[in-house]
This record gives sequence, C-alpha cells and structure tokens, in this order.
Amino acid sequence: MSYLSLDSFIGRNVTRRLFSPTPTSCLRGLHDRREEALTAALADTTDTPPDDITPRTAAALLGGVHRVLFTGIQELTLAGRTTPEIAEVLAREAPRAFDLLTPALAEYGRRAPVSGRVGDGS
Repeated sequence: MSYLSLDSFIGRNVTRRLFSPTPTSCLRGLHDRREEALTAALADTTDTPPDDITPRTAAALLGGVHRVLFTGIQELTLAGRTTPEIAEVLAREAPRAFDLLTPALAEYGRRAPVSGRVGDGS
C-alpha cells in the first residue's frame, strides 16, 4: 500500500470507520502476515530456518517501522491533512525511521561475492 491519504481515496466517513477498533485489528493481522512472509523470505535468502531469531527479528524491525508510518498516515488523515501534506511528512520521516535500522541491518542478508567470477579480483 502506498503512503497516501486514505481520506482522499475513500472519504472521511469511511476513513473514520476504517480506523475504528475492529478494522484496525484486521489491519494488525495483515501487518502480522506481511511480517511472517518477510521472515520466510529472509530465512530463505540467508539459508537459516524460519524460526531462527535473526530473520524473525529483522522482519519485526522492518515491520515495526512500516506500522509506525502507517499509523502516522491514519493520524494525519483523521486530522484532516491533505495528501500532499501527508506525503511531505512521510518523505521526511520514513528515511529517518528506516535509517535507525541501518546499524543493525545494513549487512544482513547480503550475499558474499562468489570467487572466481570475472571482475571479482580473484
């Protein structure tokens, strides 16, 4: 889902209903499923079991930032902010939020260069 004002897409009344407790609980379930899928993809990429703490933690960290940003969109939308205003806030805040993860995840999941390939210096 792109980070846009939901209000401009579906209207303020529907937006308010969407962010009530039951739909919000459903959204949490979607966030959880996305995190589980990311865990599986990270485990596969790094050749670790899906129940290993590292891919689960990395997925939780990335998913947590996404949830924070999504909640920010909800709050800004309900506060009546326009789509361009919300986009401006997110353009500023999203990189800062993900940058906080850089020390922990910058090298995670990167494959080592294969030796003997042309141009790799071996």
